[in-house]
Amino acid sequence: MKLRTSLTASRDGSLVDATDANLICDAAAAHALMQAMKEFNHAGHARHQNPIYAVMCRADEIMAQWGFDTGEDA
Repeated sequence: MKLRTSLTASRDGSLVDATDANLICDAAAAHALMQAMKEFNHAGHARHQNPIYAVMCRADEIMAQWGFDTGEDA
């Protein structure tokens, strides 16, 4: 999952690429990530499974279900 905006201000003080569409996508990504973490905490996952990878994959799945392009190659 890749965010579309940057928290680094440009020379004029505006956020880089902070268009409405990009901000909406980033807000959805944050929501999907929180949902995926909540699901992970309530599910029984194998100890050998990398929890960060599992959560990120699930967040990408949620974003795809909502119709967003996650920016990741399949």
